[in-house]
Formats: sequence, C-alpha cells, structure tokens
Amino acid sequence: DRVEALQRLQNIAKKSAEVASLYNSLGDCAAGLSAKFTTSEEVEEAKKEEGMEQGSGGALAEPSTPPLLKSRSLKIYNQAMFMMEYVSLQGFVWLDVIGNPDRQTEDYEAFLEEMAAENGIHEATIKDCLTPFHLPKVEKIGQWTVLILRYTRAEAITDPNVEPTMPCLTHKLILLVSDLKLITIRRVEALDDFPEVAELVRTWNTAISLDHLVNKFLDDVVASFHTYLADDTQELEEREDMVDRHIMNPKHTPNLEVVWRLYKMQRRVTVHRRLIALTNAVVVKYTRLCSGHDPFQQDVRDSLQSALYNVENLYENINNLLHLHLALVDNRTNQFLYVLTSFSVVFIPLTFISGFYGQNFQLREYQWSPIYAYMLPIVVVTITVAWLKFKSFV
Repeated sequence: DRVEALQRLQNIAKKSAEVASLYNSLGDCAAGLSAKFTTSEEVEEAKKEEGMEQGSGGALAEPSTPPLLKSRSLKIYNQAMFMMEYVSLQGFVWLDVIGNPDRQTEDYEAFLEEMAAENGIHEATIKDCLTPFHLPKVEKIGQWTVLILRYTRAEAITDPNVEPTMPCLTHKLILLVSDLKLITIRRVEALDDFPEVAELVRTWNTAISLDHLVNKFLDDVVASFHTYLADDTQELEEREDMVDRHIMNPKHTPNLEVVWRLYKMQRRVTVHRRLIALTNAVVVKYTRLCSGHDPFQQDVRDSLQSALYNVENLYENINNLLHLHLALVDNRTNQFLYVLTSFSVVFIPLTFISGFYGQNFQLREYQWSPIYAYMLPIVVVTITVAWLKFKSFV
C-alpha cells in the first residue's frame, strides 16, 4: 500500500509539472502575439504619417475623405487635365476632372475624347465642353444629362476693376449626370469655389445620393451669385450716400467718377442678370429631366428666385441712381444758364433801345423833353419783368 501511494504521489507531481510547463508556454505565446500586434499597429500609423508628410511636400496629394467615400487619383494628362475618382458606398461614382487654367482649350481635347470613349459620351457634348464662352444650358443625350453652368469668380467679387465681361466675371462648370455616375469638369484645382461640396465630401454619410451631390453644386453656383450681388449692393449704398451729400449741399460739384463707376457696375449686373435668368431656366428644366427627387431641389430653385429678384432690384436701383446723378449734373448746368438768362432778359431790351436811338440820323424824339430818354427804358424793363412774373419764370 505504501508503494502504491508513493507511485500515485509521483504521478501527481509529474502531471503538476507538465501543467505548469504548459501554462508558462501559453503565457509566452500570448506575450509574443501581443507584441506582434502592437508592432503592426505602429507600422500602420507610421505609414499613414509618412503618406501625410509626402502629401504636404508639394506633390499633389489625395484629399482626406471619410470611410464612406473612397478617393484616388486616376491620371494626369500632359499636365493639362487631372482626374480624381470618388467611389461612394451608396453605389455611384464621381469623376472630378480639373483643367489647368494655364493651358489652352486645345490641350484638353485629346483627354476629353478619350474620356468620352470610355464612358459613352456623345461628341456633341465634348464640343460644348471645349467651347470656352458657352452660356448655361441643359440637355439629355443618351444616358447622360449635360448641365453647363457659369458661376462668379472670386476675383470678380474682391476686385471692382475686373473687366465687366462674362469670361472675366465667371468660370464654367460642366456636370455630366447618369444613373450611377457624375462627371464634373472645371478649371479650379481645389474645391474653394464650392464650399458646400467641400463640406459634403468632408462629412460624407449614408444619406447622400447622386442627386444630392448635384444639387450641392447647383447650390454653390447660386451662392456665388448671392455673394456678388451683396458686394455690389454695398457699393451701391456708398454711391447713394455720395448723391445724398450732393442733394443736401447744392454747392457740391457732382463727381463724374461716380457716373463712370455706376456705368461699370451696371454692365457687371447686366451680365449677372442674364446669367441668373439662364441658370434659372436650366435648373427648372433639369428638375423635369432628372428621374430622382432630392429635397434640396426646391431649396435651389427658391435660392435662384431670390437671386433673380435681387439682381432685378439692383439693376433698377443702379439705373435710377445713374439717372438721378445725371439729372443733378444737368440741374447744376441749368442753374448756371438761369443766371446768364436772367442778366440777358434785363439787358437785351436796353441794348435794343440804345442801338435803335444810336443810329446816325435825326429822329423826332430827339426834339422831345429829356425825360423821355429816362422813362422809355424804365417802362420797357418794367413790362419785361411783369411778363416774366406772369409766366412764372421768376
């Protein structure tokens, strides 16, 4: 019995030693795996930091996008066109084509033709894209709905000396819309001219659809009109203050520079007046052509109606102020002529009398009393003043 008990104790000790050894080996394995995972995470973070440093080193870096929107740069064609592809998890693709503003229109032709062949875009659409001064329009060709828009340049808002023509005041934006793809063609590298779209890309979520993205572009186009009109309205108020000072002080000489600035402002507003009207027609027609319905479509149309009202109001106010300023200039000229006319009315009869009686021959009146020579001019002047008073000229 003692021998059997001793053998049992030895077996229990051996099993305890094996369990302890297995436990130690498992602990070492777990520690190794933990160290390995930590190293992998650090490597991934290092790669991300390295990529950010490379992006900020002057090379064109891909913009940071949320997880629901994947972006990648596709190609750079002859330093004239650059294309970004945004793939949304909602099931549509956005191709953002950016043209180099330092290149001519002919440099884009080969790239656009290649893109048209890959996406089934009609050649007439490419021709419209290559026309630099195309007015806003919308049409549906095959599977693509083509929107050509123009929006106010930032330079036109900040610099009042910009030439008041459509190419100098506006940029062109082209939207090619199909069921699951959007192609934008523009000539500004960043999304600075489209703050609503930039904010949408930064905070992308599952509720964003293709129609919603298109309407954000339309909203930014209309917002550029509002910004420009607000700036011109402020300048118009300053001109009105100058005219008010002239009305309160008649001795103040009207400034012809104001007339010139009002004329240039009128030309700029005329360009925007026509563009806003055309853009409104484009948006209304696009709403009828598009298959989906986004709640923001009505907001865009309401904003356009507000811009149309503001530009018509601003145009009428500029015309009225311009005519008022010209009327004040004419009024000052008329006041000067009034003074000259007043002197002429008094002295012309006297000049007639002196000329008539200064003739070189004898008249019967020469034999009359000298009082006649004094009374005749007095009578003539009195009759003249009485007649002017009767006609309300004085």
